[in-house]
Amino acid sequence: MKKSLTVLISCSLLLHASPRVAAAAEPAAPSRTKALALSLVLPGAGEFYSGSRKSAAVFFGAECALWAGFAGFRGYAGSRLQDGRLYSAGHAGADPWGKGRDFLVAMENFMTLADYNEAKLRQRDLNAVYPEGGAYEWKWDSDASRRRFERMRISSDRADRAALFTAGGIALNHIVSGINAMRIARRAEAAAAQGAVSPTAADWRVSFAGLPDGGGVIGLSMRF
Repeated sequence: MKKSLTVLISCSLLLHASPRVAAAAEPAAPSRTKALALSLVLPGAGEFYSGSRKSAAVFFGAECALWAGFAGFRGYAGSRLQDGRLYSAGHAGADPWGKGRDFLVAMENFMTLADYNEAKLRQRDLNAVYPEGGAYEWKWDSDASRRRFERMRISSDRADRAALFTAGGIALNHIVSGINAMRIARRAEAAAAQGAVSPTAADWRVSFAGLPDGGGVIGLSMRF
């Protein structure tokens, strides 16, 4: 029986999707500018956009807590000031509504309007003198009442200062979140750049396998 040589040429493309190739197929890295802008508007938004949900939760939670603190301090300050005005009306016969902080401070430091005006005249501070016999009159029923009013007004001032510091914390949280979001976006950008795969030359391979009838198979493969 005449032997024949059977030659079979097979060409196969073997595509192996490595992690780097998969990473290159993913969406583009987040924009640092966009991440910064988002977090400056709403802390945590830039981190979420950049793919860091944990950081997003931290900054957004801090933002909520700071705003709650600000509202609480402002509310307490207003409440204590209102209580003080009502208290002075009942215990000093004063009319504190529509008057500024200087008038309230004057009431807490002097028993009567006459005592206050006398002190200002001795200091030759004529611009600080209030008209007598009118809406600026006050006379405390006791020194203890005057001191209690003083504590009320001071606690209102302290709460106002705390609200101011909290507002500064809110602004700082926006700035820090913006910087952090930009850092995360830059890191994601660097990771994407390192994971990119550049095209390489094809790897050709030739193989031969004998067959039982004396023939053979030549295999031709290309890998890239």
